[in-house]
Amino acid sequence: MKTVRQKILGVLAPVFVFALLFGFWQWICVANEIPKWLLPSPANIFVCMVENVSEFGTHFLISFITVLSGFLLAVPLGVLLATGITSSKTLSAALSPYIIVLVTTPLIIILPLLMLFLGYGIKVRTPTSLSATISTTPRWKPSWTPSTWRRFPAGTPPSNYGRRFPGRARSSGDLQRQEPW
Repeated sequence: MKTVRQKILGVLAPVFVFALLFGFWQWICVANEIPKWLLPSPANIFVCMVENVSEFGTHFLISFITVLSGFLLAVPLGVLLATGITSSKTLSAALSPYIIVLVTTPLIIILPLLMLFLGYGIKVRTPTSLSATISTTPRWKPSWTPSTWRRFPAGTPPSNYGRRFPGRARSSGDLQRQEPW
């Protein structure tokens, strides 16, 4: 059983490290006169958040609703899936390789792919709209340009066919040569 001293230390140690890190950050910014646009100090960030609370509030609300809806969707599905996996050896054998791949793959790889596929923000694409898009578009659509044939995966918006946008990353599914225009 933890003593009172261990309980207090368990609370105060993270608070002390937090204060130490932010104090060091503040000191570095002030002592080296680092411009606000390059590295704002914690005090500048706090002042900005207080001054622009209405702008941050709407973004906070959108993020909160997104996280809450994801949690409310994930918990029942997770419990249902876990119940099925633990009660059925066949389902466990069928899904275990996929679960292992998803668990061992870092989220920094999965999340951008999901955002490309599902969209981002409150109005993400639903499975119904995805199945309608996939069923109505052919697997590969040709794009006619004077220089070469280019083929794009299904679901690529027609406005992007054969165009190159500066500063915009190409899809990894594009099958095309990189030519200067």
